[in-house]
Amino acid sequence: MIERLRVTPVSRFGLLLGRTARDILIMVTQALLLILLSLPFGLSIHPWGIVLMLALLALLGLMMTPVSYAVALWLGSEDAFAPLIFTVSLPLLLLSGVLLPLSFAPAWLKAIAAANPLAYAVDASRAIFNDQLADPSIGIAVAIMAILASIAVTLAARAFGRAVA
Repeated sequence: MIERLRVTPVSRFGLLLGRTARDILIMVTQALLLILLSLPFGLSIHPWGIVLMLALLALLGLMMTPVSYAVALWLGSEDAFAPLIFTVSLPLLLLSGVLLPLSFAPAWLKAIAAANPLAYAVDASRAIFNDQLADPSIGIAVAIMAILASIAVTLAARAFGRAVA
């Protein structure tokens, strides 16, 4: 795929953002579909909560998707990509508190989880779905995700530009 992109007159940053936007659109559409399908089964969420949740998910996608593209370009092998992503993503997922709230965790595990940006997104998501839209964890999560997304896009754009150049 990279070989075909070398001859296009499109900016490399535009190519990266186009692929990232496609992936984010798929994630947001799937999340919206799940939320809408959950409403008849008792999900109660404020309409602004849906908007906030989808925006937070889009920021999360904007953070993770370019990193995945950069890692894939760096590795250059599909066989090495999956094990590396699994090795990194599983501890991040477990330390985010998505499966069990971190309030049940011991203090040492909470301290480690505080360094995990996904934990802030999970806390904000819980606040949104509990209809606590004024919770400060939402603003903190959006700020962290926005900063990390901008760093991820910048680093991935450099990697993408070098690989395609």
